[in-house]
Amino acid sequence: MLQKIIKDKAKGILVVTLWTAQPWYPLFEKLLCSEPLILHSDYNLLLSINRKPHPIWPHLTLVGVANLRPALPKYDGVWDPSIVLGYLGSLYPNETISLDLLTYKLVTLLALVTAHRAQTLALIEVENIVKVDDGVEIKIPAKLKTSRRNRLQPSLYLPSFADNPAKPFHAVSSQSVSRWIKNTLARSGINTEVFSAHSNRHAATSSAKRRGVSLDIIRQAAGWSAQSGTFAKFYDKPLIDKSAFAKSILS
Repeated sequence: MLQKIIKDKAKGILVVTLWTAQPWYPLFEKLLCSEPLILHSDYNLLLSINRKPHPIWPHLTLVGVANLRPALPKYDGVWDPSIVLGYLGSLYPNETISLDLLTYKLVTLLALVTAHRAQTLALIEVENIVKVDDGVEIKIPAKLKTSRRNRLQPSLYLPSFADNPAKPFHAVSSQSVSRWIKNTLARSGINTEVFSAHSNRHAATSSAKRRGVSLDIIRQAAGWSAQSGTFAKFYDKPLIDKSAFAKSILS
C-alpha cells in the first residue's frame, strides 16, 4: 500500500495505529504533509454518525475484558474419588454414627454420584423424592444456574436409601451443603486449602470419563447441555500424581 501511495503521489487522510516500533512507521512520517493529529483512547471515538455507540464497541470491550481476565480452569488436576469413598465406607454402620457424620456422608455421596452443584442438592424437597423400582428419583423443579427455556429440569437417580431417615429441623442452604462436603473431603485427607466443595464435580465427572462413560451421559448427568464444552474445558482433569513422571523413568 505504501509503494502505491508514493508512486501515485496520493493525498488524503490516513488513520494508522500509533505504533512507533513498527518498521513501516517512519515511512508514514516521511509522507506527512502537516503535523499529525494524535487521537487518544476515548469512548466517543467509536460513535456512529447519529451519535449512537458504534456496533464494534461492545465487541472491543468484550475482547479487552477477556484478555485481562481470561477464563482459565480452576484446577490443573483433581483428587481421586476412591479416597473419599474409602473414608465414607469406614463410617458404618449408619446407626452407630452421629447425625452430623451421617449428614456429611449422605451429602458427599449425593454430590459424587450426581456430579451436581451444592445449589442443586440444597433445593431437594421431600415431596420431590419418588421411590422407583430400582432406587430413588429426585426431581428438581426449582430454578437452577443452568435452567433455560425449553430445557428439562434435572432428575437425580440414586439407589435406595436406608429406612427411618432423620429429617433436618429447617431448610438447608447451599452454603451448608458446601461446608458439609468440604468437611468430609478434609476428613478423607483431601487438601481443602486447594480443593473446594465444588471440586466434587471435577472429580466425579473426570472419574466417569476415565472409566469409559460417554461424554453424552456425563453431560446429561451433570446438567450440561448436549453442545456444552464446559466439561472438556474446565472439568476433565487428570489425577494428581506428582511422582508419575519419575516413576515412569525408573520403572
